[in-house]
Amino acid sequence: MRRSTYVVSDRLAGRRVRDSFAVENRLGHRVLTLTGLATRLAGGFAGGIGSSHIKKALQEPPLEQLTSLRSIAVLPGFARAAATTLTAVWNAGIDVAAKAAEPGAPGRWAELLVLQEHVRRSAPFGARLPQELVDAAMARLRLAPRLLGDVRLELVDEVPPVYRP
Repeated sequence: MRRSTYVVSDRLAGRRVRDSFAVENRLGHRVLTLTGLATRLAGGFAGGIGSSHIKKALQEPPLEQLTSLRSIAVLPGFARAAATTLTAVWNAGIDVAAKAAEPGAPGRWAELLVLQEHVRRSAPFGARLPQELVDAAMARLRLAPRLLGDVRLELVDEVPPVYRP
């Protein structure tokens, strides 16, 4: 029996695919999200930082390191908004540190970098930012046929730029 991996957009899509496999009595299929695919290929104790962890980490932002965001960082909804912004930036494949280091870069990039590093410091062991996870997966790409088998995208509308390599 040949192993195959189905990549889905989210947990709900994964549930639907698994349910259809169960109805058809199909075995030997792994169902993963894009993050799960990168995690599987990266190996070891690697994993992505979940959205719930990002929001939880940003509930108590590093106020002393923020400038223009300091006044709104204490307001309700800041953690959700900041988590959404960081996730969008990471999924777009934007290197926050490089953007913040550019000459003449707006100060908001430096503040996003502060928030990103705060999330990274509070992350559990092995949790990586999406770009780091993709880089680790790409380093082990030679193992993909053995680890993943045939890979199919199922119920995926869009592949974020960070996962396109």
